[in-house]
Amino acid sequence: MKSIIKSTLAAIALSAAAVTGAYAADVSDQKYVMVVPISGHPFWVPIRQGAQDAADQLGVQFEFTGPVEFDNIATQNQMEQIALTQP
Repeated sequence: MKSIIKSTLAAIALSAAAVTGAYAADVSDQKYVMVVPISGHPFWVPIRQGAQDAADQLGVQFEFTGPVEFDNIATQNQMEQIALTQP
């Protein structure tokens, strides 16, 4: 019984190590873009900082963008441009 538990735990540990190693190898070229409707609003300050902190921890690129004042068309245009340039 103990050998089954040890074998199971070893398999889980090896699987976790393999996934972590593979993940860490390919993320540096990933870029995440956050488009918000009013980038100049103070509401977004902690959200932007939290997203940037997470990106730094994960080793990925992060961009925060959006019109300074509410402009639905400008927000939509930015999203379309990002979708076209970042497949």
